[in-house]
Amino acid sequence: MAEAPENLGIALNYERAERYLFEDIQAEKALFLEDDLILSRNYLGVIGQLLDIAERDQRIAYVSAYGDFWASRRDQRRRAGDLIAMHENWGAALTRRAWLAERPFRKQYLELLGDCDYSRRNHKAIDAFYAARGWDKVVSSQDGARWISCVERNQVRVTTFACHARYIGKRGEHSTPKLFKESKFSKTAMFRGIPPDLTGPTDEQVARWLDAERLRFQGGGKPCDAGHGPAQM
Repeated sequence: MAEAPENLGIALNYERAERYLFEDIQAEKALFLEDDLILSRNYLGVIGQLLDIAERDQRIAYVSAYGDFWASRRDQRRRAGDLIAMHENWGAALTRRAWLAERPFRKQYLELLGDCDYSRRNHKAIDAFYAARGWDKVVSSQDGARWISCVERNQVRVTTFACHARYIGKRGEHSTPKLFKESKFSKTAMFRGIPPDLTGPTDEQVARWLDAERLRFQGGGKPCDAGHGPAQM
């Protein structure tokens, strides 16, 4: 894919990359990475396992393998095969089927952005869009749109408990050195060793994760099983 002729901003850059992969070259699955995530040698292999699970389980929309950034290595070894609900969409992958299912919602969100700079998006218009759908605690970011789209389709976002990546984004659209320090991302201990074979989430897990997400976006609660660290940025 050729370099964009102009600065498109975060949301439209993702849109351009996704359409290239899923429409132009008809990829069946894809992984999206930014430059603020350091991957372990296990990351791609684990993502491959998770995408295989997602292809078999239509309840799964997004997968990642960065895990619980605040878990000790001891806990990661003990729970190396566990899956938890994903918090941020960092280093996330999805199938073409899940991408197509998200398109109607995604297009509505992108229309609200218009041609303005992403950092100057109309937060009030986006808030009103969510309120009309029954959601009142949703951030206006492009990732927030993905979270709500998943909940509305009764799909979950899944990551591993073990950390197969480390976040280094001290400065960015939604990060500052102060927030980075308070969130203790620099203390992440990446998983060591060979990860076990993974199996998909249980019906009970999926139901619990969806209930927690609905509660969170309707005004209360926090991500379920999404680690024990700070809330989402």
